[in-house]
Amino acid sequence: MMKRKAFILMLILSIAMVSFSNFIVNVSAEENWWMPLLSYSRVGDGFNCTCSVHKGNHNGQDFPAPSGTPVRATKSGTVVACYSSCTASHYNGDRSCQNGSSCGSKSMGNYVQIRHSDGTQSIYMHLSVVSISYGSYVVQGQEIGKVGSTGRSTGSHLHFGIKNSSGSYVNPMNYVDVNNPSSGYINCHIATGKQTYAINENVTFYFSADDANQMYITFYKDGLRRADLDINVSGRDSFTKSFSEQGNYEIYLYAVTENGDVSSERVSFSVLPLPDNVRLNIEKQHYSKGENISFFYSANNAANMYLTVFKDGERREDLDINISNTTHTSRKLYEAGQYDVFILATNSWGEAYSDYTTFYVDAGPSNIKVNTDKLIYSVNEYVNFSFSADNADQMYLTFYKDGIRRENLDVNVSGLASTSIKFAETGLYEAYICAVNSEGQALSRTKSFNVISDNKSYSAIHNGHTYIIFDAVTDWADANAECQRIGGHLATITSSTEQQFAESFINGRILTSYWIGATDIEKTGQWKWQNGESMNYTNWDTNEPNNAQLLEHYAAIYKQTGKWNDYVLLGDYSCGFICEFDYEYNITINFNANGGTTPIDTKSAAYFSTYGELPTPTKNGYSFLGWFTSDNGGEQITSDKKVTITGNQTLYAHWEYIQPHTDTQITKNGNTYNVSVEQNNLETAKIIVVGYKNNKFAAMEILNSDTLQTTFTGDFDTFKVMAWENLSTLKPLCEAETIPQSKWIIE
Repeated sequence: MMKRKAFILMLILSIAMVSFSNFIVNVSAEENWWMPLLSYSRVGDGFNCTCSVHKGNHNGQDFPAPSGTPVRATKSGTVVACYSSCTASHYNGDRSCQNGSSCGSKSMGNYVQIRHSDGTQSIYMHLSVVSISYGSYVVQGQEIGKVGSTGRSTGSHLHFGIKNSSGSYVNPMNYVDVNNPSSGYINCHIATGKQTYAINENVTFYFSADDANQMYITFYKDGLRRADLDINVSGRDSFTKSFSEQGNYEIYLYAVTENGDVSSERVSFSVLPLPDNVRLNIEKQHYSKGENISFFYSANNAANMYLTVFKDGERREDLDINISNTTHTSRKLYEAGQYDVFILATNSWGEAYSDYTTFYVDAGPSNIKVNTDKLIYSVNEYVNFSFSADNADQMYLTFYKDGIRRENLDVNVSGLASTSIKFAETGLYEAYICAVNSEGQALSRTKSFNVISDNKSYSAIHNGHTYIIFDAVTDWADANAECQRIGGHLATITSSTEQQFAESFINGRILTSYWIGATDIEKTGQWKWQNGESMNYTNWDTNEPNNAQLLEHYAAIYKQTGKWNDYVLLGDYSCGFICEFDYEYNITINFNANGGTTPIDTKSAAYFSTYGELPTPTKNGYSFLGWFTSDNGGEQITSDKKVTITGNQTLYAHWEYIQPHTDTQITKNGNTYNVSVEQNNLETAKIIVVGYKNNKFAAMEILNSDTLQTTFTGDFDTFKVMAWENLSTLKPLCEAETIPQSKWIIE
């Protein structure tokens, strides 16, 4: 016996020199249909039964079984439809299944549909779990899901259906043998997930053999033995590897029992430059009817690509789009409902699919829009909104501030096309229109704007260009529009010198990143400056740009390192932005003293910098109130305010007439009273100070006009200060000022 075992092992190890016909090969015949449930064969309602539930419209055979029982593919084939999001059962009291909105194709619940090589199809309904995905190739006996009771179901069971090659339902009982549910299952088995794989795609092998204490997998490629790929898989039930070489592969599982019996089974597959890494993404999940929906996608080794559409679980070929040789597209949909889309990528060798992407077209009004006249506003500045919607009975302007819902700011704008609102708090605001009619409600795309204080941006000049940095959070498109609105463009960085300037310009700012003017939205991977400048210099971060989400088509510079990264248009990156003007954007400020005198008549300031130091004018008999944009009224301009006017500007001094009066301070130290008088608009007056005791005159002093100070000695309880035109007429020039003891300073 020991010699026989040794011989068998040597035989396995020298398999390259032995004909495989010498081994016993147990391969199941695919012409037989296997039972979908291996352990349960009790039958329930049958094909076209006339029971009270189905009433003669039952297109399959029910097999009662506990929830969670494995459901297996009755034949090998390709998954052409499946649904896995249903969690409800109509007959168990949850009425959400009644209209099919959450149950796959109406009453089916979670289901799998497999197309076989002879054109027939098998359907497995009411599953609790779906174990495979759309487009997968499954082998006979492979688990595809588990028994459940989703959809229109009265209890835990499998509804099993078969369609013939013409697409008509037929009686499954004519195909499967319920009396022998394990018929066809073999003792030695190996399988892969599908028949074709892309280069470097993971291939998972599943295998089993009864009573085997040793198992080996050996490889052939294009008919040639590849011993370098062999592996001992004893004690395992699967393993995964990838193949970097294109070709046709034959894989043999050899199982050896303790007494030396050898069994084998073969599986074949091809490794081809198939389409792979097929990806699809969209910007959001909810759209209104008629709103543009942008799709972003990519695939390797794809000659053709197709955007494939399901609506409410039903295939909608009329909505499919050929998207070959593009990276993004957009379209409008006018039917409300749930849409499931995926990318089908094909080439000469085969096809591949992206994962499903789900979005919703909301019922109710359509073509809903909201906009603002600019992006950045000061506190209490009017924000001008414009909006519209088709077929809307009511419209509400709704707000978030810094990500928090602010219902106190909402406005009913029904019947209006525009409105203006002031905001007293700084922050990032997001506004959208909620439009309502009898069919339902729908939302516009969010419009973001910033309310900031005057010190949140500043400008600088470099190499004859003016740059303005904005610490205002927004997306790339709105940042670009704002730069264009004020006459510039998003900044370009075309040399190492400009890169160094940009790094110093953003150093110390409050945000982490700032948008610059590079994009590859027209063709993925072909980055260019949106103002048309050539892009010969770049400073991308390591492994960037990588378009990680298929939506990353816009460049930003990172404050900490100065490196560039590609971001999503609507991503939550807290990006400010940098505008550039291709000239030195300076304005001249003229000062009109408005009857007074000013030390300077003009100064220069850079656009969107602060005004800086402003002159202080003088005017006899008047107090200077500040510089204003008009000689009567207008906005007051201070040194820290931004220059936002685009042309030369004149500022006007505003004055306030000073009523003649005195301001007197008396300091008492023992019996000594030190008197100090300040005269206002009384430059030519004679100032007299009189001391009183018990309301009687006690002393008087005429002050020297140079010092306006004097000292009294004695005992006083009140002082009065008078301003006379002269000492001969004693004509008062202002009301006398009385200083009682309560106002003295006691030392």
